[in-house]
Amino acid sequence: MMNFLVKANDFFWGGLLAILLIGGGLYLTVLLKFPLVRHFKDMFRSIKMKGPKEDGISSFAALATVVGSQVGTGNLAGVATALVAGGPGAVFWMWVTAVVGTTTIFAENVLAIKYRLPSEDNDGTYVGGPAYYMEQGLKSKALGTFFSYSSDCWNRNNFSNDARIFNYYRI
Repeated sequence: MMNFLVKANDFFWGGLLAILLIGGGLYLTVLLKFPLVRHFKDMFRSIKMKGPKEDGISSFAALATVVGSQVGTGNLAGVATALVAGGPGAVFWMWVTAVVGTTTIFAENVLAIKYRLPSEDNDGTYVGGPAYYMEQGLKSKALGTFFSYSSDCWNRNNFSNDARIFNYYRI
């Protein structure tokens, strides 16, 4: 069993995953007409907006939350490691992956917002994420359930889980 897991790990985390991530990011960048470039001014305009929304948080607080969830200590340590191991050429590939990665994150956020559902608590909040847009958008509850289960197995060892997702999928 361990030999199988090592081979599967090498297969998925080898060149295949890099090709899928960068290729998918390039595809989305062209398909969405370079959103990072088109919306560059909008980023700064939205940061300058004053005060919280009537029913939410300020634009800057939203930005800080998103940046905090996307850029962690692992990314910072990864950059330092890449610079030491790869030299200045690593900076070029970090910029390439950052541009296509930003478009991928943009697409994920649009899907999460489009396919979110009102919370069962009736408190005006929403629940959503990859499991929800797999079920709602791809019409595949099995894929959403598999994702939830896979995430739960990972989260049991690393993070706390959101019980609402697993109750929804009856896991």
